[in-house]
Amino acid sequence: MPDTPRRDPEAMTPRCEAPSEAPAPSGKVFVLGVSGASGAPYAVRTLEQMLMSGATVHAVISEYCQRLLFDELGVRKPTLDELCPNLASSPAASAFEERVIFHPNKDVGAVIASGSFLHDGMAVVPCSSTSLGAIATGAGSNLLTRAAMVTLKERRPLVICHREMLMDIGDAAGLRGFLRRGWRSQSHQQGGRRQTAGHGR
Repeated sequence: MPDTPRRDPEAMTPRCEAPSEAPAPSGKVFVLGVSGASGAPYAVRTLEQMLMSGATVHAVISEYCQRLLFDELGVRKPTLDELCPNLASSPAASAFEERVIFHPNKDVGAVIASGSFLHDGMAVVPCSSTSLGAIATGAGSNLLTRAAMVTLKERRPLVICHREMLMDIGDAAGLRGFLRRGWRSQSHQQGGRRQTAGHGR
C-alpha cells in the first residue's frame, strides 16, 4: 500500500456536523456492503447517514475496497474512527461505536449471511460489476455477496448502487437477472458519470 492516498480526502468527503448527543435508537438494523468499485465517499456518507438515523449497522467491506478506501479517502483500516471521524470524535462516540459492527469479508459464516438474521434492508454502495454478477447469479463466495443473496431470498429491501459505466454485456446480464426477480432500476448522474441504482424486495 502506498504511503499517501492518490486523492485529497478532505475534498471528497462531505460530512455532517458532529452531534452533541447520539440520535435516539430507531430500532432499525441495516446491512451495508462496500465493494471494490470507485466511489468510496458514497459508502462513507451512507454509513454516516444510517448511524445518524439511529439505526444499527452491520458493515462488510471487500478486500479490494479497502485499497480504494485508502486511495480515495486515506482510510487505512475500516473503523469508525477512520471512516466517520466526525462521529467518532463527538460526545456521542461511544453510542455510535456500539451501533456499528464490522464483519470480515471472508467470514461467510457471520450472522448477516443467515436468513434467520432479521434486518430492515441491505445496501451495496458502491457495487462493482464482479459483485453485481455474483449476487445476480447466486454465485457469491464471500460475505458481502452471500449477505446480499440472502437478502434477496428473504425478500427484504436490497439497494444496489452499481458504479461502473459504460456497462458491458456481463453487467447487462446481471441487471437482467435482478429484473426477473422484480427488482427496479433507476439511472442517475453523479460526478460526470451515469450510475445505475436499483432496489427490490
